[in-house]
Amino acid sequence: MQTIAHLLRLIFSPERFIAIVTELIVAEESVENPSWLQPEFQIRRRAEIQENVREQTNRFRRGFGTGILTTALTIAVGAITGTALFYLFGEPAKSLVYFIQASGAAVILGATLAEVGGDIVTYGKRSIPEQLNKLIFRGLYVAGTFLFVLSVAWDAT
Repeated sequence: MQTIAHLLRLIFSPERFIAIVTELIVAEESVENPSWLQPEFQIRRRAEIQENVREQTNRFRRGFGTGILTTALTIAVGAITGTALFYLFGEPAKSLVYFIQASGAAVILGATLAEVGGDIVTYGKRSIPEQLNKLIFRGLYVAGTFLFVLSVAWDAT
């Protein structure tokens, strides 16, 4: 239940989320390293932790918002394209619909498995290979979603 509360704070109350997570990390570090309880060290360390949590929170929120927007746009474009294809060419053959659906699912599955299996990790996650990996993953995911929605919209119209 605590995880859901943290997720809701992360999305709807980021400053509260940052404060809570900062305190949790400081408390955990203080137990692991009692020397960190010294006031001057703890003030500096708390500021560092808070800045790190703020950066991660902002990065997550940007990524989450971008993901939601990209998904909505992809679904809209796929539905519009599928509807346009119906009005231009009529009802598609079932085998074509199945092929497009299977292709969309295969692209999404391939992108997901490639991302899960990707071992490209650097400090900061800003290297060119990591950025390209992310771009390819998102591109394939968008293409697969587009194909799947297109096939549903074309067949359903």
